[in-house]
Amino acid sequence: MLFWKRLWQDESGVILSAEAVLVGTVGVVGAIAGLGAITHAVEDELNETAFAIRSLDQSYVIRGQRGCAAWTAGSCYIQPPVRESLDALQAQTEADVQGLREDVQAEQERLKAGSSEQDEKQKMKARKKAERKKRGKKEPTIDESAAPRPESNDLPNAGE
Repeated sequence: MLFWKRLWQDESGVILSAEAVLVGTVGVVGAIAGLGAITHAVEDELNETAFAIRSLDQSYVIRGQRGCAAWTAGSCYIQPPVRESLDALQAQTEADVQGLREDVQAEQERLKAGSSEQDEKQKMKARKKAERKKRGKKEPTIDESAAPRPESNDLPNAGE
């Protein structure tokens, strides 16, 4: 029992909280830096794989067959050079981006024109309201005189 008491009270192997925080901080910073390095390495490998796949020549030829009064047609595909394909893709992308920019600009102009019409309507309403106040007239309200009113009470009296 004395052994356990001495072991419980022994402080020579205690880790201070400041040391724990320092070790944890170094560990987290190291993990973040390591993940950043892994990210760049994976991205580089994927780029190299994409370039390798893009560089593959996918051209093929299947020759037709003849014999015994029958035949089959052949087939072929010749891939255009990669540089030409990339240039065509770039041109198409630029055309698409330009078309999208024109669409966005047209939409912005339409919205601007619509908002200016609404602004004009609101300004007209505000001017009319100000003119009515100057003349001493109240704002128009619901005309209660036009509401239907019952001519007589159709409910029977409690005494009847």
